[in-house]
Formats: sequence, structure tokens, C-alpha cells
Amino acid sequence: MVLAALLAACGGGGSAGPESAAPGCSGAPADSLPLAVRLSAGAPAGTPSICALARYRAVIATSAWGTMPRKLRGEEAGTQVWQERSLLYSCERCDLAAFQLPWIREHHPEWILHAEDGAEIHPVDHPGWVLLDFGDPDYQGAWSLRIQQSLGRGGWTGVEVVDAGNAPDWSATPVDPRTGDELDAGDRVTYLAQALSLVRAAMRTHGFFLLAQNGPPGIVEPAQINSADALDAGGGFARLRGPAWLTLFRYYRQVQRERAAAYVFESGPDPSPKRQVYGLAAYLLVATPQGAYGPAPGAAPTPLYDVDLGAPDPDVLAEQVGEAWRRTYPNGAVAVNPSDLPTELTLGDAGRVTLPPGGAAVAVGSRLVTSF
Repeated sequence: MVLAALLAACGGGGSAGPESAAPGCSGAPADSLPLAVRLSAGAPAGTPSICALARYRAVIATSAWGTMPRKLRGEEAGTQVWQERSLLYSCERCDLAAFQLPWIREHHPEWILHAEDGAEIHPVDHPGWVLLDFGDPDYQGAWSLRIQQSLGRGGWTGVEVVDAGNAPDWSATPVDPRTGDELDAGDRVTYLAQALSLVRAAMRTHGFFLLAQNGPPGIVEPAQINSADALDAGGGFARLRGPAWLTLFRYYRQVQRERAAAYVFESGPDPSPKRQVYGLAAYLLVATPQGAYGPAPGAAPTPLYDVDLGAPDPDVLAEQVGEAWRRTYPNGAVAVNPSDLPTELTLGDAGRVTLPPGGAAVAVGSRLVTSF
């Protein structure tokens, strides 16, 4: 759920350059495939934790991790470190909010949205949070400046907006301050796209980037996708089949078309080796040059993530072959069959393969890795 990060965590600026980490990370493992990890709220316990993170292209954490990003990027300058933040909400004490609710009540009560009866709006399952007017340019500008200050102090790459989604479950329908009428779905979508676009432009001016959690994948809004540098629709492919798989696949195809970065995180316990191949192959169907793949929490290290297919070409989209989908890479090809029927196809130098229902294959040259 889009609000999961908010519920788990419930607030500020400087230079963003990397600083040298303590020595001893030179042996950190590396993977040919770009991987990502989402950290818990606590701060790292010293150099070993920093070294363990050096293998990842992307690390997502809360502001509680402080200057960890600067230390990590001092060790591995190419690592992206994203700070989780809420754009839509605030509460009494919120690490994810840019501004604490008491401060907003005192200085900017006009930022708080209300229902027709005057009641404040909150997520149904989290009444301590209050909905803010994310369509207000003044709030957008103040939010962006405050977050930039926090990013700069810690040396972060950019911000992940954890509530940039399209299925809010609010306690009531807010009144739109711009019209005086109830906020309709079309205007909500437009305001969010505009907010992301403005925040992204302000961030880019100062060298920061924007990652948006933009689920659920069944709602594809190109304007919102085009307003972020990177997108996470929530959840991965490893346990999906049929229509659910196709829904997520089509979302990330739009991300690829919009030239944004695809971030795909698996959820749930460590999947079986078969599911690991299936989930990774599906990600590779939609992978983008600056994107990354997040294995399921607790997933054991595997040589699978050291498969070197070469960089994905953003102009090469996956093609449907029978019931399966296939995409070619400089050094091979990948295919996934999310259907209930077998499909035979060719995977580059690996030749003809038959993918059973729920099967997948990754071919590096003539070498084949399958999830049968």
C-alpha cells in the first residue's frame, strides 16, 4: 500500500558532495545487475554496514540515517541514496513529513485541507495524519526547499515521495480551495502531477532527483510518470501471474516510454529459486538504464544477480511471442510466460526453448538460466 512507509515511520539542509568513508570496504561484493535495497528506520552501526551497502546501485532510507549517504557515496560514488518523505501529509511527530503539524497549524493553517463540514482529512487507517494542500504552489515550494536542505546536509541523491499514488483512502472528500467544490478525481490527478513536476524541477536545479511511489499499477497516469526521474509502482513480479502480472508489466512499459527509471521491489519472504528467476526476468523485460531491482527482503545472495546481459536499450521494448514476452539485450535475451499455456520461442544464441506456464528464462550467449 502507498501509505505503508508512512505507517511504519510515524523533520530537517548544506553541500551534497561525498566524503570519504572509513577504510576497509575495498572487498565489497559487486553485481553485474543494478540492485536496490530499502532500509529500516534505524541508523547504521558503523563501517561494516556502510560496506555492505556498497554493492547496491540504489539505497532507500529515512532521514534517521543522517549522513550515511555521504559516507556511502564516498566509498561508492555511483550509489544513489534516496530519502523517504511524505508530500501529502503531516502529523504531530513525523520523520517523513517536511513540516510538523503544530508548526503548520501556527504558521500555515491554509495548507490543511478540510471536508465540506470543516473536518480535517486523514487516511482512514491512520487518523493521526492530516492531509495537506499538495496543489498549493506555496506549499510545494516550501516543501521542496525544506527537503533540499535535508538532502544537502546528508549527501543524499534525492527524495522518494512515498505517497505519490492514485488510490487514496481518505476519511472524507476534501474541498478544493481553488474552486470551493469537492476535489474530483481528475483535479487530484492533475494537482499531483503538477506538484511532482514543480518539485522535480526545483530539485534538479540543485542537483537532486525525484523518485515517486506511484501505485497502484492498475492506474497509469503518463503525466505523473513523466513528472518524476524514477518510479516505483509498489511490489514486484515474482508472485504474479495472468492479469495481475500484465497490469504491473504495462505500468513499467509506460515508465520506459517516458524515459524514467524503473525501480522494482519484490515483497514478502524470500522466494524460491524458481521465483527469483521469474521475478528478475520480468524486471529485465522493463529495465531502464538508470533503474534498479530490489530482491525480496531476506533473499540469499545468488550468482543470478551477476548475470551480465549488457545495458538495457530504452528503445527496445519487450515483444509478445505467443503467451510469453521476450526482450533482447546486447549479450543475450530474457523471456517470461505469465500465462497458463506453454509457449515456444527463440532466445538468441540459446536457441529454441519452451516456457511452461509460469516459466521464465534468461540467456547470456548460449548459456540458459530458467525457472522451470
